Order: sequence, then structure tokens, then C-alpha cells
Amino acid sequence: MMVAHKQFPHEENPLVQDILALNDKRVHAHVREKKMRQEWRAEHPFHLIYIGCMDGRHSHFPQTLGIPVGCCDIFQHPGAKFKTHWPYFITLLTDSIETGLYAGQQVVIFVSSHYSALHHDHGCRAFNNNRTSATDHILTFTRDLKDLYADFPDDIHIIPVEVNTDNDAITFIGEDHLTTAHAHAMGDAESMRQQIRRYCNTANNEKLVNLLFEFVTTNRAHVQQVLQTPRAHTDCCHNETVLAVGRGFNTWLNMERNRGIILFPDGDHDLDRGIEIAGNILLENSKNNPFLEEHGALAIACSAYSEQKKMRIATARALGYAERVQRILTSRVPDLRFIVFSGVVHLSTWKLTPVAA
Repeated sequence: MMVAHKQFPHEENPLVQDILALNDKRVHAHVREKKMRQEWRAEHPFHLIYIGCMDGRHSHFPQTLGIPVGCCDIFQHPGAKFKTHWPYFITLLTDSIETGLYAGQQVVIFVSSHYSALHHDHGCRAFNNNRTSATDHILTFTRDLKDLYADFPDDIHIIPVEVNTDNDAITFIGEDHLTTAHAHAMGDAESMRQQIRRYCNTANNEKLVNLLFEFVTTNRAHVQQVLQTPRAHTDCCHNETVLAVGRGFNTWLNMERNRGIILFPDGDHDLDRGIEIAGNILLENSKNNPFLEEHGALAIACSAYSEQKKMRIATARALGYAERVQRILTSRVPDLRFIVFSGVVHLSTWKLTPVAA
């Protein structure tokens, strides 16, 4: 049974209540962690951006490097198949970059693909689990971004990486293929720094070298912790229960590993195809997830706003996303049981507010 976004009472639906509770928990944590974020940013004078796949198994990428929640702007789409000519995406990306530049910071953009070393059929669905194709795209898109921002060679650093979703190990895709997962591939601290210098093609930017060295060592420790308690097979595979389309997920849904499939709202045909792929993933997940089988999936259509006077505009945008999600899932994934929930998020508080037509 499929229910349109304006046909169910929020207060009675367990799917919606569960997601609102998660958001409320993170809103309160965001307030408590303000001083910690300020201190971390003071110690790390960089503006950080992550561009990656919609896949819920590595949407928490910043945390695997030790980046506090809320200190990294995130853009997700199927296979990270963004295009530099997409107007909404490139406007928001450039706005984010300029925020860092105007603050006198260097900008670091991670562009990520992903794969599974243990389960080759659980790689990136946008590339039919083909690791080589996913990596090739990341390298091509990195070159496109470098061309786009070629006038800022000393200020904007675009770094292609790939993630092993089995254990969150991150590999910097470059000539040295510097991996953070195995000590024998890293050597001692000075060897690691030399590899990073060669990878970044810089001998004079020790601030950037130090930042990446910290990320490498933090990710290595994170991976070792994961390996001590290996993830269950179901957690190495897709097990998401939520499809999220829009903006406003950075500090709460993104950090919940394997919880939501998140799509950036741009690309027209690409967005429709992404919704379809995500819907089929949720349909497959429902066969092994009792919660999904009982309640169906939740599709969140969300927009973000920074000022109260712009809330109506955000609401209109969110309802537009909701209509699109409803239409695509109903026509292309007819066997999926789902409901659509519309909301808006304030970019300062990250509070999610339900909206209806």
C-alpha cells in the first residue's frame, strides 16, 4: 500500500516519529557540541567539503576521518555523478567554497567512490558494482572540478578517494595509492608525510600535509576499531530504510551509517534515475529487514532555509521534491511499500519541521 505524503497523520506514523526523534536528538547534540566545533575549526583552518555517493554505508565519511559533525559540507548523489553544469549544484558548491575563501581558509574537497572488498556484488549500484568504472568517474570529475576552479590553485585542493564500505578504509587515489588501512602500506610517520607530499604534488604546503596526515592516522585507528568487531554481513550490504531527497541532512541523517540513501536535488533525468535506483535498493532491503517489511520505507523530501522569511520558499521546494519522489517510485518501483514525508530544515539549528500541501 502506497500512501501520498499528505494523506497520513505524522503523529501516528512510526516511520515519521522515528526520524523526527533522530533529528531532535541531533539538534540537542548540535547545541551541546558548539564549543567543540569552534575549537576544532580554530585548530584546523580549512573549509571542508565531501562529494560522494548516495549510499548510506559511507554517508558518515567525515566522521571516519575524525571531522566533527557539522564541520564538513556534504553533497551526495548516485555514484557521485554530479555534473559541473548542473546549476543548483554548482551554485551551492561555489557558495560553500567562497565561504571558506572569504574566511581566509584553504578549501579541501574530497570526491569519493566506494567498493566492497569482501562482497564484490555490493559495490556502487550506480556503476553496477564495477569498481573500475566508479573510480574512473571520480578521477574524471576531479579533473572537471580542477578545470572549473583553475584560478585558485593554491586555495582549492580537490582530492579523489575511494572507500571500502566493509570497514571504512579510505584510499587516496593517486600515483602512490596511499592507503590508510594497512600499516605495511604506510610506513613510519615521515614516510607517510612524504607519500602525502607526492600525492598532493606540493612541497610547500605543510598545513595541508599535516591535515591529511591527521586524517590518515585517524582513519587507520577507526578501521582497526571496526576490524576488532567485524560488521555483520547485513551491515556490509545495503540495509537502509530511508530515501532522502533534497537538502538539510548534513548533521543528523548523514552521520547515521546505513540509515538513509541521500540524493542531491539536481540533474533532472539523473535525479529520476537515482530515485529509481534507491527505490529498488529499498525494495531489496525489505526482504531481509522486518521493520521495512512491516512498515514500508520512508521517503523524505526536504529543503533547507537560513532565514524565517525564506521558509515558505523552502516549503514549496520540498513539496515539489515530494511530488517527484511519489511519481517516480509509484511508476518505476510499483512493488515498493512506502510513504512520503515532506519537511524543511533550518540551517542554523538543523531542526526538521514537517510541512504539508
